[in-house]
Amino acid sequence: MISLKELSEHFIVMSFDNGKTYILSDLHENGVISTNKYVGHIHKIKPGWYNSPNHEPTNKLDQLISDVKERYASFKYNSEFYDPSYRKGYFVELVISDWLDKHGFAWKEPWGDTCYYTCKRKNVYNLNRGSVTLSFSNLDTFGYEYDNANKKYTNRPELPETIDITLGTDTNDCAWVCVNDIPRNPESIISAI
Repeated sequence: MISLKELSEHFIVMSFDNGKTYILSDLHENGVISTNKYVGHIHKIKPGWYNSPNHEPTNKLDQLISDVKERYASFKYNSEFYDPSYRKGYFVELVISDWLDKHGFAWKEPWGDTCYYTCKRKNVYNLNRGSVTLSFSNLDTFGYEYDNANKKYTNRPELPETIDITLGTDTNDCAWVCVNDIPRNPESIISAI
C-alpha cells in the first residue's frame, strides 16, 4: 500500500478536490507559474491505491512514480499548464500566451472578454514604426463578459467552444483581418495565427 508520507519523499503532495486528487510537484525545481514545478497528479481509488491519468490503479510506490514520470514525459507543452486545479480553459490560454511570448508578442491589459497582445516592429534604424496587435475574443477564461450597455462585468454561463482572432496594425492606414470560430484548442489557434 502507498502512503502519502512515502509519496512525499519523492514529490510535494497537495490535496485537491476533497482528497480525491493529489497534485504532485517537484521537490527541487521551481516552476514558472507556481513555486514548485507541477509534474503530475494522481487520483485516489481507495486507501493505499492511486493512479496517474491513463494508467491502471496501483498500490506499488515504484509503479506509481514510473506512471507519473511517463505521463510527465508525454506532455507536449510546459507541464505546469496541465495542472487540474486551474480554472476550466486556462490550459489553452497559457499555451497561447507562452507561444506568443516566444514569438515576440507582449500581453496587454484585457478589455472585457478580449485579450490583447502587441508585437513591436522595428525599422532599419531600430525605431518603432507602429505595432501589430492580436486580439482574442473569448480566450480569457476568468468567466466574465463585459456588458457594454450596463458598463459592468457579468458572469458568463459557459466557456465558449470557439474564439475569434483579429490582427490589426497601428499605422495611419489601420488595417486588420479577422479569423472567426476557431476551435478552443492550441493547435487550431496557433494555425489560425
